Amino acid sequence: MKKIIVSLVAVMGVYSVSIAQDRSFKFGVKAGVNLSDANIENAKNIEDIKTENLTGFHVGAVAEIFLSDHFSIQPELIYSAQGNNLKAVIDETKVDIKNKIDYLTVPVMLKYYMIGGLNINAGPQVGFNVKSTSDGENNSDSVNKLDFGLNFGVGYESPIGLFFDARYNLGLTNVTKDSFKSRENFDGIGIAKNKVIQLSVGLKF
Repeated sequence: MKKIIVSLVAVMGVYSVSIAQDRSFKFGVKAGVNLSDANIENAKNIEDIKTENLTGFHVGAVAEIFLSDHFSIQPELIYSAQGNNLKAVIDETKVDIKNKIDYLTVPVMLKYYMIGGLNINAGPQVGFNVKSTSDGENNSDSVNKLDFGLNFGVGYESPIGLFFDARYNLGLTNVTKDSFKSRENFDGIGIAKNKVIQLSVGLKF
């Protein structure tokens, strides 16, 4: 995992030196808001379970490599604060739990420019769990270290490099091993997958 991250950072650094000479490459930074939630299946010993959006943030670096006038590949290295608000009834007791999961994510987006700076994009993503809490208490032992997903988005980039993105991340793998396992008579959540809406603004050079 560390080798992948270090390699990506190294590639971004090497190419950023030659930006002025090579217009087929751009380097930039981005930040924005996360609206994150989870799809939950096979919850045991729980009634009326539901989740609600948790507002977080993301920030990181991007590198765009142009394959043609209309197509490009954009690898990114993003710190993303995600999670959900879980509401349920456990043994006739109502619970309201705030789950926070921070990831270092590596999306690789294929972009198609339709008209000017207007583009659509899609691609895979891997996330490395760096921090996770449940109601403020560390629950790293209950959260899987890796998270895989697919991104779908739309964006616009101005001639000066200012860009805006709206993206949806669909989680493909189970986030939790056995959340809240310390609670009595609670066998945990069978499957919980991330789903995140990201709204970003950034600048490319």
